[in-house]
Amino acid sequence: MKNYRAAVTEDSQKPQPVLRIARPSRDLAATSHFYQVLLGLERLGGFEQHNGYDGCFLGFVGATWHLELTFHKDHQPTPSVEDLLVFYLDQTAMVDVVARASTLGLVAAAHPNPYWEASGAVGFVDPDGYFLILCPED
Repeated sequence: MKNYRAAVTEDSQKPQPVLRIARPSRDLAATSHFYQVLLGLERLGGFEQHNGYDGCFLGFVGATWHLELTFHKDHQPTPSVEDLLVFYLDQTAMVDVVARASTLGLVAAAHPNPYWEASGAVGFVDPDGYFLILCPED
């Protein structure tokens, strides 16, 4: 499996830190499928029964970030409206992802923070109950 601790970007030979966003999941299969289908994230790796945890890494090969989803039968996540994943997308990607969401039968969910609506963002709630915010790049 790839070493996710550092990556070299195309424009620099200096190693860049890698950001791992780790989040618990109620339904690992449904939630990973949600992000793979909706956003096109790739499954970069995963593990089973590591000290009672199952998990997967989602992202894009060579990116300096990835999303880790974990499941443990004794730990259930308790998401709040402030637990957000925000993806900033160019206009073409925004149109594509929102259209894909519609095709999948997903309904946009307004976030209580008015900033997101004012920014032209579109929100969805993933299968675990966490907000996914798609925000157009400035």
